[in-house]
Amino acid sequence: MDGLTSGDLTAAATARGYRVSSSQLERWRQGGLIPGVRRRGRGRGAGVTWRHPETARDQLLALLEIRRPRESLAELAIRLWLRKFDVPMPKLREHLGRTIAIFPRLRRQVSELGIVGFGEKFAEMLRRKPSKRATYGIEKLDQKGYDRAQGIGEAVAAQFSGAMAELTEEYVATIEAAMKVRASEQSVFAALGANLTDEIRNTMPALSRGDSTIANAADADLLAARDLWTRMHVLDGAARELPPDHPLRDILLRMADGHDSAFGLVLLTIVVQKVRAAGFSDPVERFDAAFRPRPEEPM
Repeated sequence: MDGLTSGDLTAAATARGYRVSSSQLERWRQGGLIPGVRRRGRGRGAGVTWRHPETARDQLLALLEIRRPRESLAELAIRLWLRKFDVPMPKLREHLGRTIAIFPRLRRQVSELGIVGFGEKFAEMLRRKPSKRATYGIEKLDQKGYDRAQGIGEAVAAQFSGAMAELTEEYVATIEAAMKVRASEQSVFAALGANLTDEIRNTMPALSRGDSTIANAADADLLAARDLWTRMHVLDGAARELPPDHPLRDILLRMADGHDSAFGLVLLTIVVQKVRAAGFSDPVERFDAAFRPRPEEPM
């Protein structure tokens, strides 16, 4: 009989070394992370049964392979969808709505604490959670590290407060330091005729409105953002094969690693909309053109 039972799926997971309960399967099915069951006839007069499509096996195994410890259902669903597995668009938008709920929460906190107060709270968070310090370029939370952490928190709060139209030079410098940008990455920006400092200053206001961007994005924009993610994922694989001193290795890894998340989808959707606003109807084609090998000059 066509299709797979829940037992078939748990058996496939077990064969790969994963333990999956029936309640987990149901939770993932309800969340749209694995294709739902469909009605199948048993034959004339034998009644009906409900089975998953054959594609559910590969989707479940992919889910189990990419799942991160303590990852939310919403974040996992988004990362599965980015890999072009079947997560229905209405379900995807539900999950996006849950992940971008952090934006209004940040605005409320900034409103209640003020920019300086939020910076202090951010630094205290890093004091309690040492594992998160490296993300912000802080190796040690001594007085210098604490001051840097507070500065990062204030830079973020400045944008979410709505009181500052443009980041100050001090805040931009703080964010740039937190990113730990290497000289090789700076050289790539320079070769492209861009300035990293200006890019940070121009991008932060759009990022602080990311929830509005996602809520109002057309399906076509989300799908284009996913296509960009796919291409960046390919670049990630290519970058890891480059020698450690190759000038493109660091920036390609940063591009790929930084987008495998809901926040990455927000950022790529902003990119898609900016490219469209600049008069280009196909952001993916623009990306392909930028990375397309150029023909060699004739001798």
